[in-house]
Amino acid sequence: MSGFIGHRKLSSEPYQNVWEVLKNLELRTRQLHESERFLDDLLESIPDGICILEKNLTIRRVNRVMKEWFAHAAPLEGKKCFECHRHCEAGLQACDSCPTYRCFQSGKAEHILIAGPEGSPVEWIELLSYPIRDAVSGEITGAVQHLRDITERKRIEDDLRLEMAQRRQAEEKLKIHVGDLKGTNQNLEELLREVETKNAELERFSYTVSHDLRSPLFTISGFLALAEADLDKGDLDQVAYALKRISGAVEKMQELIDALLALSRAGRTVDQPDDVALDALASEVVELVNGSIAESEVRISIAPDLPVLWGDRLRLREMLQNLVENAIKYMGDQPEPRIDIGARRDGDQTVCFIRDNGMGIDPRYHEEVFGLFSQLERRQRGTGVGLALVKRIVEVHGGRIWVESEGLGHGSTFCFALPTKKPGHAETNV
Repeated sequence: MSGFIGHRKLSSEPYQNVWEVLKNLELRTRQLHESERFLDDLLESIPDGICILEKNLTIRRVNRVMKEWFAHAAPLEGKKCFECHRHCEAGLQACDSCPTYRCFQSGKAEHILIAGPEGSPVEWIELLSYPIRDAVSGEITGAVQHLRDITERKRIEDDLRLEMAQRRQAEEKLKIHVGDLKGTNQNLEELLREVETKNAELERFSYTVSHDLRSPLFTISGFLALAEADLDKGDLDQVAYALKRISGAVEKMQELIDALLALSRAGRTVDQPDDVALDALASEVVELVNGSIAESEVRISIAPDLPVLWGDRLRLREMLQNLVENAIKYMGDQPEPRIDIGARRDGDQTVCFIRDNGMGIDPRYHEEVFGLFSQLERRQRGTGVGLALVKRIVEVHGGRIWVESEGLGHGSTFCFALPTKKPGHAETNV
């Protein structure tokens, strides 16, 4: 009996061990269920999409948010991640654009911005992939994808980009407006300077006209009084002399008035602008001043192949005639007076010129000679309006005029540059 009882005691120990194992197994199972339930609660409480992947990129587990966003690919478990995401470039295989594939390669977190799936409530998603490592070996066994809805952020960023683009456009327009304002201010400053110049010229004009017109009037008035006295005396010779002086004063006044009228008309065209051949125009001017040429024995040479100008033929002839007459008038005591009418190339410009071997002009007076009533040699007959008239005509035609001279005794060259093509043509020499 005692042996039997001892045998029973010995034989009950394995069952006791199994019971303990079962109890431990039940406890661990309960703990595992609790952990799994805790993990489920954790995953489902996260407002972002969570996706757990195996190393072969197979989806093992997703949360509710992930299922809602990718309902088109349901069920997700068991599929490869690149079968669900539109960002993959290589079709149904892993590619370098996949952040999970890259995190397996680099061993660190990777991210990418992707468009939301069709029909999804989200338009833009920021996808971050984190490698899962074995706690003991450290080997990468899978990955966690964290998908964040950035639709609103993307809209704000797009709005900011649009606003910045609009601001840049506004800044560019502002720069253009500022440039226009600067150009306008510059034009206004130029106009103001021109007005100041014109005002100064007008003041000089008024003073000179008053002086030059009064001088003949004083002459007429004085000699009328003398003629009246001589008539009372019966001295007819003195009366005739007084009348002669009166006639000269009247002629001088008429000449001055005609010159002023010509200057006032210089800014207005008479004929429609057209091509004007300079060589034909020069020949015409030589014929017009032939009397002065013969009297002064000046030899005039017209160069061949002169350019064709664009402008009012009558005004251009008036301008050229004044230049030729000016050259004849200021020839001085030159024994072999000569005037050359020609043209030369100066860079991309065609410059026309009237060159003489006369008295010459001191460089100090090169600008002054074009002023109204400027006469450097007061002994010469004239009104002092001729070169001012020439300058006005040239400027009205969009050109410029200047004088070149080394000084007294070295002759003068009056140069002008005018358009040689109709406005709007491809080439224009000014």
